Amino acid sequence: METVVSTSHQGYRPNASACPVRCGLHAADLANEEPEGPLKAFIALDYFFDRAHASTFAPRSGHI
Repeated sequence: METVVSTSHQGYRPNASACPVRCGLHAADLANEEPEGPLKAFIALDYFFDRAHASTFAPRSGHI
């Protein structure tokens, strides 16, 4: 099961997701949509034991 969190930041729309991977970990993924621009995807920014932590981490990293 994948958890997706959408937010907005300075006109960008980062869509974070937490996907389960091996060993019970969850990968924090981020797809950053620019207004009228290309989609930039960042896969497995970091790994977490808790899906909620992964879902919280990804949008914060998109604001950097």
